[in-house]
Amino acid sequence: MGAIGLSMVLDGVSAEAAEAQDLQRMRLVSFALRYVDQSLYGRFVRQQARESGMQERQVREQHAALVGAALAPRGAPGAKGGGGGLDPVREALLRFIRGQAREVEITARPPQPLPFAELAATPPDPAAAQRMLGLSATAR
Repeated sequence: MGAIGLSMVLDGVSAEAAEAQDLQRMRLVSFALRYVDQSLYGRFVRQQARESGMQERQVREQHAALVGAALAPRGAPGAKGGGGGLDPVREALLRFIRGQAREVEITARPPQPLPFAELAATPPDPAAAQRMLGLSATAR
C-alpha cells in the first residue's frame, strides 16, 4: 500500500552524551523522510469520493486546499509562493495530493551540524527555520 522511510545522520551521540543530556554535543547532520505511495492514498481518495458523492478530483482539491493553507506563508492563507520557508515542502505535497507524484521526500541538511539544543529552539518563522534546517522537498 505504501512505504515510509526515515533516515538520520547524527553526530556526537553516545551513551555518555545521552545520559548527561548534553544537547550541545549531540547534533543533527541530516534527516530525510520519504513516502512512496503504492495505492493507499488513491484508495483513501476513492473512498472519500464515494462517501461524499464527489469526484476524486474534487476530493484531492479539498485536501490540497487544506495542506496549502496549513503551510502557506503567514498572512497569505493558501497563497502560492511569497517567500515562505515551507514553499518547497508545500509544493511537493501538493503535487503528491493532486496525483502528479507518487513519492514525496522531505529533507533537512543544515549548513553545519545543528546541536539538539538549537533544534529544540527552532524559530517559529518558517523562513528562518528553513534556513537553519536546510529544508527541501521533492515529489516524484
